[in-house]
Amino acid sequence: MKKLILTTIMLGWVIFLYGQDCSLKISGVVLDDHTEEIVVGAKVAVKNSFVKAVSDSSGQFVLDGLCPGQSQLVCLHHVGCEPFKMNFNLTGDTSVVIRTETHFLELDEFKIEFFVLDKNVLSTAKLSEDERFNRSGNTLGKQLEAIPGVSTLSTGNSISKPVIHGLHSNRVILLNNEIRQEGQQWGSEHAPEVDPFLSSDISVIKGASALRYGPEAIGGVISVNPPEWKKKVGWSGNAFGNFSSNGRQAASGILLENNSKKINGLFFRGHVSAKKAGNIATSNYFLGNTGLEELNFSLASKYEHGKHEWAVFYSRFSTELGIFSGAHIGNLSDLQAAINSFEPAVKSDFTYRISSPKQEIKHDLFKLSWNTRWNKILSSKLSYGYQQNDRKEFDTPSIFSSVQDSTIPDFRLQLYTHTVDLEVTRILGKKVKSTFGAQGLLQGNERAGRYLVPNFYKNQIGVFALVDYSSKKWNGEGGLRYDVVQLKTFLYENNNLLIKPEHLYHDFSSSLGVSRTFGHHLVLKSSVGYAWRPPSISELYSDGLHHGAAAIETGDRSISEEKSIQGNLTGIYKSRNLNAQVDLYHLYFMNFIYLKPQNELELTIKGAFPSFQYEELAARFSGIDFILNYAFTESWMFNTKYSLVRAINTTENKFLVGIPSDRWKNGISFSRTFSNERIIQAEIDAEYAFKQERFETTVDYSDPPSDYVLLNGNVNYQFKVKENKFRIGVVIENALNKEYRNYMNRFRYYTAEMGRNVSLKISYEFI
Repeated sequence: MKKLILTTIMLGWVIFLYGQDCSLKISGVVLDDHTEEIVVGAKVAVKNSFVKAVSDSSGQFVLDGLCPGQSQLVCLHHVGCEPFKMNFNLTGDTSVVIRTETHFLELDEFKIEFFVLDKNVLSTAKLSEDERFNRSGNTLGKQLEAIPGVSTLSTGNSISKPVIHGLHSNRVILLNNEIRQEGQQWGSEHAPEVDPFLSSDISVIKGASALRYGPEAIGGVISVNPPEWKKKVGWSGNAFGNFSSNGRQAASGILLENNSKKINGLFFRGHVSAKKAGNIATSNYFLGNTGLEELNFSLASKYEHGKHEWAVFYSRFSTELGIFSGAHIGNLSDLQAAINSFEPAVKSDFTYRISSPKQEIKHDLFKLSWNTRWNKILSSKLSYGYQQNDRKEFDTPSIFSSVQDSTIPDFRLQLYTHTVDLEVTRILGKKVKSTFGAQGLLQGNERAGRYLVPNFYKNQIGVFALVDYSSKKWNGEGGLRYDVVQLKTFLYENNNLLIKPEHLYHDFSSSLGVSRTFGHHLVLKSSVGYAWRPPSISELYSDGLHHGAAAIETGDRSISEEKSIQGNLTGIYKSRNLNAQVDLYHLYFMNFIYLKPQNELELTIKGAFPSFQYEELAARFSGIDFILNYAFTESWMFNTKYSLVRAINTTENKFLVGIPSDRWKNGISFSRTFSNERIIQAEIDAEYAFKQERFETTVDYSDPPSDYVLLNGNVNYQFKVKENKFRIGVVIENALNKEYRNYMNRFRYYTAEMGRNVSLKISYEFI
């Protein structure tokens, strides 16, 4: 408990600061800005407080329990409309009239309603604007760590992928601009090819109710979307800069948008971003060949006319990543010594140079969509997506290698994917809504160079039906889905004889969820479901060195579909000062596909590496995510987050390897709004990562590392010049320069994590 002293001190400090008499109120009415009609269901709130209200059937609302002083009133009719904002100096009870924009496109109801209790059956969480700003410049996986229950599986510092409740890769679906992202996501070092700068709307859907997105959503769904289109006519945009001390990283980007003056309803948007970093440093030494370079851009356009909306989108993500050279070792004795050592045998200096081993990745995404609201009760969404993922992996040259030209990759994978999505929503009454959908996928993968996985074709079609019920106190959703997946492979065996094994998988998925509102403060949600997924190409056919992960991986062709039964229970409480949420979940896998360490090192012509084998077993996952925010005053807030997951191999009654340890994060934040929308914010937090005591002994190559505490902090200042918004901030990570190893990093065998990192972040939004 000594490592939690800092957290205890912070909690006591915040309690000491509490105290202010607040009894003022704001009342008013919400009207449509064009028709002057009343607006029902508008969300009204006082910024940086828990005081919120919803306009009633007459458009009226009341906000009470307010403190005197400078503040801001915010009103949002629905997602897709610009929020109404009003600054005021509250000295007594006040009455206002709010005129807000309305818009017909109200299809994305899975997004968070952040001004009122979230009664949606889906268990969702969303990164706030502050969290995105403070974590800008990081990978998508690192940004998502701000959400309870989400961790990362890392391969070094620059490669990370999200882990939800201990599940990752093909058990988590990533939606990129509402298109299912298709890359080589089966590998631990195959991070999502997504530009976080363009993704200003990042949310996570956890639980059984995510079946509309595909059979692989066992762990959940991550949805990343570009910003909402601006309604103001003319040019607007935003730019950012990010400079970090560790790795001497520089990142910048700009987004420009135009709402056409000449053609009503026509929008254009373009963005470009770049990032460059050199070797990162732990607390005591540099890590060789850990630099990266990244260049991304996108173009988009949308046209609205009457009941219809057409849109086109194209993006290119490209990156070059160095793979830590200390993970590629020439012989068995040196590899064993490296695993047992406290630091790498060969030290490095700082450089921006990236050499082999490395990865070069390009991902292109093209989307066409047509959204229509045919009448008051019927709407539809149709989209087509094309993706091309080109992955080149360069290994360290050796005298045994057939590839001696450093410009030729050791192996290359090119994945081509076509997707079609159709969704039709019909309102059946005041309380009932139905949604029907169909999804199709055609995919092909071509390989060249050294063998890891074979060429393959994949065809998939799925249909689903959902029914939603909504009343004042009860919400419910039930769904059924059926998918068929055909996999055809091409590989050479037995003296280069071409064989073409085929696999056919099909099954139903189902879910049932309900939520109940108690008064104005409490919501309880529960859901149960059955989910499945087909095995991936790597789980079936991997056979060789996965050089990015620095490991030998072997598949099993006899593996069948992974099937699970899961249940979730969520409680949400919100009041003037307190915001708390607890999520309980349990999953039982009839045949969990497990990448198990073999506890033996293999020597190849490329060097010595640990080996892993895919196998099937029964497993049970259960856990808790908890978050609590308490506002002692309008400016000071205490927050705490706790996550734990327990995973058991029930076939052998043993623990599973590679499951996140418990994490507990406590922080104090300060926020103060001044006149002219000037805002200063500051936060300090301490994150305690417990040692993973629940693992199968004598299986992994080294025991889990010790527990540790990281101290982090940030401060930023926002101000406006006319309508343009500036924001500048400083973020410090691992402020005490703690040397530690993260159990969820595959390179923990060889090295410690990144040391202290200080970042300067600047953003500029102009209208």
